[in-house]
Amino acid sequence: MKIKKVAVLGAGAVGSYVIWGLSSRNDIELGVIAEGERAERLKQNGCTINGKIYHPEVWNPPGETDAVDLLIVALKYGSLSAALESIQKATTENTVIMSLMNGGRQ
Repeated sequence: MKIKKVAVLGAGAVGSYVIWGLSSRNDIELGVIAEGERAERLKQNGCTINGKIYHPEVWNPPGETDAVDLLIVALKYGSLSAALESIQKATTENTVIMSLMNGGRQ
């Protein structure tokens, strides 16, 4: 399977590191899944990583994240249940999911 479309769910410290690492790749479409105020903030301000501002695409389910080949989940454990609907909308039976979840239970 060739990975062409990558979504990051969670643009905190761990997710930002992934964005930093993948943003220079020209062979993939990279986006962050976000909703509401966080989505608007990311669209307007991007995310600052090591003093540099990155502007990945911001996808707000449903619809914008269809056919994601790789979903990188970089949430805190306590945020997973609230994100399950977004995960379901962003994935298909062919999506590879990488979990980089962190943080304690809430």
